[in-house]
Amino acid sequence: MFHYSAAHPRHFCMIAKLKAKRTAEDYGRAFMAIQARHPLLRTTIVDAEDGLGPAFVECRTLCEPNIQPRYTSGEWLELVQSELERDFDDNAPLFRGTILHDEAGAVIILTFHHAVADAMSGVAVIEDFMRALSGAPMMTLGVPQSMDNDGERADIGVATVQNGAGTQQAIPDLSALLDIAKQPLWRSFAGDRVAVEATMLDAALTTQLRDTARRHGTTINSAICIALALAAYQRENRSDYNILSAVNVRPILGLDREACVLRAVAGTVPIARATIDQFWIAAKSHYEAVREIRSADRLESLRQMLNMIITPDCDPRLASGLLGTLRYDAVVSNLGDLDIQETVGDISLEALWGPVGQARLHKERFVGVATVGNVLHLIEARPTYQPQLLDKLVRNLRKVCQP
Repeated sequence: MFHYSAAHPRHFCMIAKLKAKRTAEDYGRAFMAIQARHPLLRTTIVDAEDGLGPAFVECRTLCEPNIQPRYTSGEWLELVQSELERDFDDNAPLFRGTILHDEAGAVIILTFHHAVADAMSGVAVIEDFMRALSGAPMMTLGVPQSMDNDGERADIGVATVQNGAGTQQAIPDLSALLDIAKQPLWRSFAGDRVAVEATMLDAALTTQLRDTARRHGTTINSAICIALALAAYQRENRSDYNILSAVNVRPILGLDREACVLRAVAGTVPIARATIDQFWIAAKSHYEAVREIRSADRLESLRQMLNMIITPDCDPRLASGLLGTLRYDAVVSNLGDLDIQETVGDISLEALWGPVGQARLHKERFVGVATVGNVLHLIEARPTYQPQLLDKLVRNLRKVCQP
């Protein structure tokens, strides 16, 4: 992911709305405490002197949070937009934060470089922030386990392409990957503008959606993906739609939950054009394809493939070529029904949105999904020249849940 981000910086935000009576200084101390706890939040990445590729290096100066008064309930969306439009500073930690606060609580916006974290890492860091804000002591964690080419577990970020039947397509040869890396698929930060929208489905609708999906042998995640594809057909007149789904490998491989590190895989599932009447058939088919991505055998084959291509001394452009093979129209990253501590002392988690990011592609859309307290939180990010789809996505979900 670092090789890719060196050419096309890729980062994401997690947003938490907290109920708390704290001062700006309290929020600042909690932010510094989570940096002290998680080693990768204090690092940047540089080329190693031994010529063996990039390495994590601890920064001499930590990132101070941007703490501002909160005036309106929706101003955090504009700040998330600006975060996704801005690269990380040279030699600065690959992590930063903005805190909007008033006497009732705060909105915490945490921005992570994707090389040091994934969305579940973001959830763990939010939990730690709440603990630190409550006054609980924060123990410093060790550097997360890194797998070398002979490792036995796929706890690094990898990606593959899936066809409609869920079988793995052949990975292009190295020259083909380098050719893809040269293509004009990506955009720069110069003059870039990102639009961000967010919404929630209340507990009653979330329960209805979950129950309806289960009756049809599928999941909320697949229902959201089909609703998004259907929205693209309706608003953009698309004939098909490719959605990249992220998969958290921690529970699959028995990895620790509290470490801040990238431990995810992803696969692209094409969705053929369907009507609202065919919705649940398409959702079940999508679920079967995503389940194939999650299999232990597939994870192992992906690990072996990645280790053969992305070696310490490889041409870094190969990473862009690999990501370019995915050819997706949108990312849907669903954290599921989160097992998160919603109350720590007198600190309460009122809402959580994320992840939401950009991969710097000319054509892309990112939809982050998280369920907290049986309330479904959705957030969409896109270049401003692409139309919004979140409203139609939600409308489609409401329609297919009707008796």
